Amino acid sequence: MFEQSFARVQAELKKKKCGILGMYLEQGTMQALIELRFGFVLDGRQFVCNQKMLLIVQYGILEGVIMIAPHEDWFYTDATGDKKVDTTKESEYLVYRKLTTQTNIYLVQMSSQVNYQNPEYLCKLFIRFQRIQHIFETPCQSCS
Repeated sequence: MFEQSFARVQAELKKKKCGILGMYLEQGTMQALIELRFGFVLDGRQFVCNQKMLLIVQYGILEGVIMIAPHEDWFYTDATGDKKVDTTKESEYLVYRKLTTQTNIYLVQMSSQVNYQNPEYLCKLFIRFQRIQHIFETPCQSCS
């Protein structure tokens, strides 16, 4: 059910051209790892990524997120011969580690009100996640 909702959300986000790209990094029967890239389209062709987020989905429920800088790559483990994303590794940058913590707190607070099978809700959630990148554009109190 979640897979169908996510497929509809991908199509909707692509149609709206809102600067969010999503794709499965891993997909199994019980767990999925989805990479969301937030950014903008330059000259109508090239996508410029400002932020990356890994969504950890278990049994159709969004269990957590990991945020990293746009130039960072996900860490992979190869213990069993299969290349899998290591969800225990965090960003090397403190700001992305703090954003990960705050976003996961938000997910816990919203978990009782969530219907992950509803594509409209998922789309709104992803757009809310996209707003996080505005903290990099807003001057801090001492700079303004």
